[in-house]
Amino acid sequence: MSKKKDIFKWFEYVIAALMVYCNGSWLFMEYKTPMILLLITSLLCYMGMRIKYKRRLSNPNFIIVFMALFPLLSLLVNFGKDINYFSVVYTAILYLLLGFLNLDTIASILDKYSGIIYKLAIVTLILGPLFLALPMLLNRIPIRYTNFVSDEYGYYNFIIYTFRVSGGTRAQSIFWEPGAWAINQAFALYWIVFKNKDYKKMPVLFLSLLFTVSTTGFALGLILLAVSFITVKSNGFRFKLLALFFSVVLILSSLAVYINATTNIDVGQLLYDQVVGKFLDSTDTNVSYQDRKNSTAEAFNIALTHPFFGAGKKVESSAIFVTSSLAEIAYQLGLIYLFCYFLLYRLIFNKLGILMSTIFVFIMMNGEAYAFMILSSMILIFGSKIVVKKSFWNKNIISNT
Repeated sequence: MSKKKDIFKWFEYVIAALMVYCNGSWLFMEYKTPMILLLITSLLCYMGMRIKYKRRLSNPNFIIVFMALFPLLSLLVNFGKDINYFSVVYTAILYLLLGFLNLDTIASILDKYSGIIYKLAIVTLILGPLFLALPMLLNRIPIRYTNFVSDEYGYYNFIIYTFRVSGGTRAQSIFWEPGAWAINQAFALYWIVFKNKDYKKMPVLFLSLLFTVSTTGFALGLILLAVSFITVKSNGFRFKLLALFFSVVLILSSLAVYINATTNIDVGQLLYDQVVGKFLDSTDTNVSYQDRKNSTAEAFNIALTHPFFGAGKKVESSAIFVTSSLAEIAYQLGLIYLFCYFLLYRLIFNKLGILMSTIFVFIMMNGEAYAFMILSSMILIFGSKIVVKKSFWNKNIISNT
């Protein structure tokens, strides 16, 4: 029996690792199709093993079927209008496949997903400051290139850490940009602290989150810190949270002074530009903010003219460049789908309470166009199964959700 458990545990680690790298790593951006096929194959093999060893699989419930098939219905309504057929079919297959996993299995994989993010956070805290302080070390690493205009100068890929050749002062771990890394860390921080009650890992994740210099990351981290401070009644724990907060401020301040003294990087200006300056007309980062704001407004204007089925999931050349999952879903699949998606997505964060989880999810979904990536898919399926588990009409199959 223990050997069987070890096999399943090992397989879940493999799936979790693939999910982490398929959730927006540079490895995924370069080899998207092979990575997707590898993930799907691993899920199928895992399910085959469960059948072989007579471990029960769940069934995709009616909510999952609806969320999977609705994009296909949108495709039919918008047929021939530059639709990304591969993305639509892949999303449907992925949702249905994940629907065969029960809640315990999804939670187990998310445990391992969060654990991998935690280890990547440790790597970030070691390599991030090291490369900022000693940039000459990067010269020994080959430069990689992609077709992204924003990364025309290339990036260094260490598999467990990436660093941009141009503008690489913000930590982004293995992901395509700091905001994506911030969202992954925010989820891991929530899952490890609020779901698993493993408070010892909080300092590493919180400190690493701040290294992204991401407005979304700062907001999500502060929400989690504040809710922890309010909900945990132990005065000793609250004292430790305050000590953590001020220790992080002291460490970052000391590091900023050192970097300012030894490099040409103005850390204070960087923080100002990324956190405050983007909202002011007189700064360079405001241009990027205004572009994102305008594209989001355009996406919701399209959603208002196509509220039921959206304009369809577009191929890259015809898609609006949005950096918000809310806008991404709204204009492609309509406001009804967005409403359902948001409600289901929020359920995994219920430990924060209704109000704070709603605010948390709104910020998280507005921070990156992550709606159809693997982590969001897992969160969505988890929420779908929670609804059915709590419903009065499905009590007879609760153990199989």
